[in-house]
Amino acid sequence: MIALSVVIPAYNEGSAIEAGVLEVVRAWLEARPFPTELIVADDGSTDDTVPLALHTADVVLELPHSGKAAALCAGVRAAHGEVVLRSDMDLATPIEDGSLLLEANRAGADVAIGSRGMTRPGAPPQRYVLSLGQMLLSRLLLGLPFSDTQCGFKAWRREELLTVLEQLVVYAPDRPDAVEGAGVTSGFDVECLLVARRLGLDIREIPVSWKHMPSRRVRPVREAWRGTRDLFRIVAARQAGLYPPARTESSAWLRRLDVYRDRKPTAAETWVAPK
Repeated sequence: MIALSVVIPAYNEGSAIEAGVLEVVRAWLEARPFPTELIVADDGSTDDTVPLALHTADVVLELPHSGKAAALCAGVRAAHGEVVLRSDMDLATPIEDGSLLLEANRAGADVAIGSRGMTRPGAPPQRYVLSLGQMLLSRLLLGLPFSDTQCGFKAWRREELLTVLEQLVVYAPDRPDAVEGAGVTSGFDVECLLVARRLGLDIREIPVSWKHMPSRRVRPVREAWRGTRDLFRIVAARQAGLYPPARTESSAWLRRLDVYRDRKPTAAETWVAPK
């Protein structure tokens, strides 16, 4: 039984893979005392991402170019781990910080969010301001209480994440919107967290390390515009009643008691390495 799946979306990441990024992730996984797998979800790359990833990853999904959110969804559906840790290929948050999120999962969290807080060390002022604006809008319009919704480092219990993905509207898997380039799809994280809260899942924000990784493929202004556009789409979907009914805090806790009273610990919680 696989305890942990690491899912990494990729779009033209050949140079990063050649630099040894996946070897770093593999080394961390091999040091875990429980079974793991590494999945690379390739979003229609036009470079040598796929053949290079095949040398290190357990699974490489060759997908049509549909955007980062679609690649992540495909990766999650292909995963077998009881916990899914999603990471970006640039490892702006070091994979070693995954241990912090897994500790939160072991303590009962359904979702552990890697959080950079209100700071973005080394990031250009423009990107920091745009990111802060996105966070404030998600708080104002959707009531999300998190200081960082957009960090690409999160650990979910897989079954709960699959349930959340089934309830998406703006980022539904069959969404027909055309996508170009390596978008950060900040709206995807916002919609997932909104649905998770409405389902009463236990979401915990965990401080992680982070460093700015320059990229010519991600355009901050364009991504901020797309994120804002999708944020208003999410608000409209909520107003139209397209999401699950929100549970009160008390009913959410009752649900968690019902679910976890007889819940068996995950393999990551109980695994003991054979002697």
